[in-house]
Amino acid sequence: MFGYVRPFKPELRVCEYEAYKSVYCALCKALGKEYGAAARFSLSYDGAFLALLGISLSQECITVQGGHCTCNPLKKCSFLCGAEQSLSLAAAVTVLLTYHKILDDIADRSFFGGIKARLLLPWASRWQKKAALKYPELAEQISGAMRSQKAAETEPEPSLDRCAEPSAQALKAIFLHLSAEEQERRILQEIGYHLGRWVYLMDASDDLPEDLKKQQFNPLIQKFSLSQESSQDQIREARNYMNEVLNASAARIVQAAALLGFRRLEPIISNIFTQGLSDAQRRVLAGEWKKQKARL
Repeated sequence: MFGYVRPFKPELRVCEYEAYKSVYCALCKALGKEYGAAARFSLSYDGAFLALLGISLSQECITVQGGHCTCNPLKKCSFLCGAEQSLSLAAAVTVLLTYHKILDDIADRSFFGGIKARLLLPWASRWQKKAALKYPELAEQISGAMRSQKAAETEPEPSLDRCAEPSAQALKAIFLHLSAEEQERRILQEIGYHLGRWVYLMDASDDLPEDLKKQQFNPLIQKFSLSQESSQDQIREARNYMNEVLNASAARIVQAAALLGFRRLEPIISNIFTQGLSDAQRRVLAGEWKKQKARL
């Protein structure tokens, strides 16, 4: 999981930040309950956003209860309660994507470079099987997208758009599970598609320096014919191009989200789409993201 889809904390009111944390902590609790204590380590901002979006559209009756963090019993937490369906879906997506991310790390790295992923794989495999039993259609959609991703990246001349398409289709399929209302589903498909594309392109931009150094696949390297000898002007040209492409996807997300009838938590969703994405984008393209990853 990448963690790019998160709120911009300085612009959240205290009550909104507390509401977001209650969803984040509730997802952590759901992961432990459904997939075991170790699954809590797969918790991410992306999964919390999916839970948040599902809850904002659902008609579930929710409350907030106080308690203590399972990982740190001395720390007090607030947990959102009554949103079991949304949290269960977000937990399933979180472990399914974590499983495929681990497989990808194993395939892309050397034996010693991927040893951490190899150690985690038995745990992730158990989570994946359990989630697939509960959400078989969702599991197949994600697996199919990952196969398409690998095929796109191994083409003789992989294009940026072709490589981003499977991630876009995967999020589009996942977001369909957030609502049963036809009009909302059409809007959610649009948001999911462009958010999936945005996340893939963000990850490619974020990994560019490391992929250049290790001579690993990156669609930006192919598109701009980059190498370790490339000048800063060439890399700056690639980042400027990516900024325009990412802005286009983010604009489509904001436009589509404006058509949704949120039942709750709208200020947090709006903060993520209008400020959180742009802040993450700025930091990734400036090369600051991996150095300054913010904590909740």
